[in-house]
Amino acid sequence: MDYGLKKYDLCIIGAGPAGYSAAFRAAKYKKKVILIEKEYTGGVCLNYGCISTKVYAYASASTVSSWPPRRG
Repeated sequence: MDYGLKKYDLCIIGAGPAGYSAAFRAAKYKKKVILIEKEYTGGVCLNYGCISTKVYAYASASTVSSWPPRRG
């Protein structure tokens, strides 16, 4: 009986750095992969934590170092 289910070679839960790296690696070897993520690809570090914090820190440091604005 066919229930409309699709077949995959690999199911990866979580599209953080390890998850999407694993998916790319498996696809490179011609595996059919499904990647499941509840929020955003990249995980916590990319979207909320380490990398985002560094961007905000750099942007705020750049703003502070250029304050006060120069007058023509």
